[in-house]
This record gives sequence, C-alpha cells and structure tokens, in this order.
Amino acid sequence: MPSALRSDRLRPWVPVAITTLVVLLLVGLLGHHPQLLRQEAIDAALGKQAQQTAHHAAKLVRESDLERAASRSGENIGHDTSPDHFIWVIAVSGDYAIPGEYMGGPPATWTILIVNDQRPAQLSATWGGGQDDWPQFFDGLVDLN
Repeated sequence: MPSALRSDRLRPWVPVAITTLVVLLLVGLLGHHPQLLRQEAIDAALGKQAQQTAHHAAKLVRESDLERAASRSGENIGHDTSPDHFIWVIAVSGDYAIPGEYMGGPPATWTILIVNDQRPAQLSATWGGGQDDWPQFFDGLVDLN
C-alpha cells in the first residue's frame, strides 16, 4: 500500500513537470522563427531582373549545415568560427551565375548567395563554382523555414 506521505510530496511537482514538458515540445516543434521572409532574403541577394531570368531557390539553414553539406560534395567554402547562426542560402544558375573563369578554372555555372537571417536584409557572402547546372549539395539542405 502506497504511503500517503510519499504521494503528497509528488503532487506539487506534477503540474511543473507537465508544463515543462509542454514548453519543451512546443519549442522543439515550432523551431526557429525566421527574422526575414524568404522573398526578403531573395530581394537582398538578387535584383528583380535576375529573379525573372535566373533559376534560383532559397533555403533557411544553419551555417554549420551549409558548411557540412558543401564539404561533403567537395566544395571548399571555408569554415566560420563564429557562433552558429541562421542564414538564407540562395542558389542561382543561368544568367546570374558568375561569368568567366573562376580563379583560373573553368567557367562557373552556378552561384551561392548568403543573406544572414537578420535585419537589415543584406547580402553577406557569395561564391560560385561547379561544372554542373546547379550546386549538388543545395538540394540536400533541409529548409528550416
């Protein structure tokens, strides 16, 4: 037979435990709320003309996820040692891709544009590369938006 004393000690903690569990589940399910809308990030990276003529797509990711995905596909984009943060990665091919030779190599066929997920929306990095029509690693990135 359970002790009445033991039962009384547990009762006050039940609502606290349930509330904590609900808050943790909500934070996990809802995740990160972007500061920028997808279109705001695209507008910061690409002019209206390029948006109409170039094949492009944008994803909200953590910077570390982009670095990992790019390095797995053989792209050397470097490694940022600052704290991990959310960025918009905009992949572009077509008329907007960096023209000519890239660092003495063959012509670049795609470009990656980075916009930090913070206001004001502005282009923070860009690089091009590849012989493919599209960066191989981009489609494997999980869009957190």
